[in-house]
Amino acid sequence: MTVRSRDTHAPEIIKQILKAKIKPSEIKVGINPFRTLNIWKVLIETNSKEEIEALEKDIQAKCGDNLEINIHAMRKPRLMILNIPEDISKTNIEDTILMQNPDRNLRN
Repeated sequence: MTVRSRDTHAPEIIKQILKAKIKPSEIKVGINPFRTLNIWKVLIETNSKEEIEALEKDIQAKCGDNLEINIHAMRKPRLMILNIPEDISKTNIEDTILMQNPDRNLRN
């Protein structure tokens, strides 16, 4: 998600506002370090969509008059898979890929 000021505050001011009013440990959200995107925006990354939603509600409640929030929608990648064996059909290709990559969570 990106957070920007409704006024023309610098990213350092936005970070100070967030650090003063938002307590991630209270809402059980893990936040990666803030990153500055440009002269008006700050990027906040979490580990899951549920954490982003909880953080958005908390920021909206405590800082909604000063800050605007934009949650980014992840786009679905488009790809071509070549040289697939003939015994694999279109209906079971997803299951085959998941079986070959058990350590990855590919269903999101």
